[in-house]
Amino acid sequence: MGRREAFVYSVACFCGGCIIGKFSLVGPIFVIAVIAATFFMLFGGKKSKAYALLSFIFAVGCFYPHFYARVIDIHPVIADGNVEGKITSYPVSVGNSISFSVKSSVAGRVNVIAEKFSDIGYGDTVAMTCSYDRDKLFCRDGSVLIKGCRGLMCRAFGVREAISDALRRELSSSSSALAAGILFGDRSGFTSGFSEKLKASGTSHIVALSGFNITVVVSFFGGLLFLLPHKWRWMGLIAAVMMFVAVVGPSASVVRAAIMGSLSLIGKRSGKILDIKGPISLSAGMMVLWDPSIIVSDAGFILSFCALFGIVFIAPKIKKILFRDKKPNAVGAIIIECVSAEVAATPAILIFFGAGSWFSFIPNAMIIWTVPFAMFASFVCGAISATFGSFIALPFSVMAETALKYETWIIDIFSFGG
Repeated sequence: MGRREAFVYSVACFCGGCIIGKFSLVGPIFVIAVIAATFFMLFGGKKSKAYALLSFIFAVGCFYPHFYARVIDIHPVIADGNVEGKITSYPVSVGNSISFSVKSSVAGRVNVIAEKFSDIGYGDTVAMTCSYDRDKLFCRDGSVLIKGCRGLMCRAFGVREAISDALRRELSSSSSALAAGILFGDRSGFTSGFSEKLKASGTSHIVALSGFNITVVVSFFGGLLFLLPHKWRWMGLIAAVMMFVAVVGPSASVVRAAIMGSLSLIGKRSGKILDIKGPISLSAGMMVLWDPSIIVSDAGFILSFCALFGIVFIAPKIKKILFRDKKPNAVGAIIIECVSAEVAATPAILIFFGAGSWFSFIPNAMIIWTVPFAMFASFVCGAISATFGSFIALPFSVMAETALKYETWIIDIFSFGG
């Protein structure tokens, strides 16, 4: 077993142990893992020491969620009533409610789901009437006490708001809502009917920020930074990725994609070709170490890795069976990767949502190639309109509108009345 394979298996054992620990099965399985590690270490040969190490890492994974909950992630229980605090994340619409994090002098940093109230933003100090349940506050009757914020994050979210406002001016309502979803993962502009169509057609992932978005960001800024020396260009690209994460908000899928993208860039800078299994394992391990609950409760994290697993492990096998030593053309490669991602993600979709679309690889194959173009045109349209005005942004608004209308049309066709 090489070092790379050992690392991948170690992360897999740690994550598997965390799953066991989150489901409160740690007792007997933890003891069995420790006994197995001891047995392999004392009585096994040279190869058995690798099994001993993996067993020990699995046992650590079983124990880690309990250690995290008791030592690292302690949430104080507060009485129901008025809560005042500063908003520390970008407010995201969730149906008729709004979700964000607030830092309170009484409760520390907690997650909030509140009734929508007007003119709320990152950095505002708010007052709400809340009831506490585990690590979330369910709030109502919210009001803004102090408006505005300072700092880098405020500027980043200000850029996001400026681009979103410009897109609403330049594009039709349906296209601007889809553009905000593709660029920022913001679904607040979606009608209930369009959200159902996304689910019915199996294309909800196009508004779930992922490594695809990071690829577009790297390609775009790579073109802008081509004049820089090669040894500095990769640092500029990593900075661009980090700024993208700051603007859209550090969700699980975005952080994973950013970590992988940055590792790939560093690998190219060092002259080494990184095996994609390494970055996948490292990003998964880092995120589970940061918060072990995401491995069983965060649908975005799980679906993202399932789809990535399908593309990395299943798609090459299908290509080899169908094409042998030949490479498929671009359309064939897209279809195979979409099918592979669909196959790998279907069990998780059934678990989290109770339904899945078995034909969704068709609309996905018809849409996926237009997403980079729609992202680029929408971003440039919004940025130019916010900076210089509508006239200069007109060519990009036409391109963005065309791509977004095409995507909406495909979603409508394959939603079958959803």
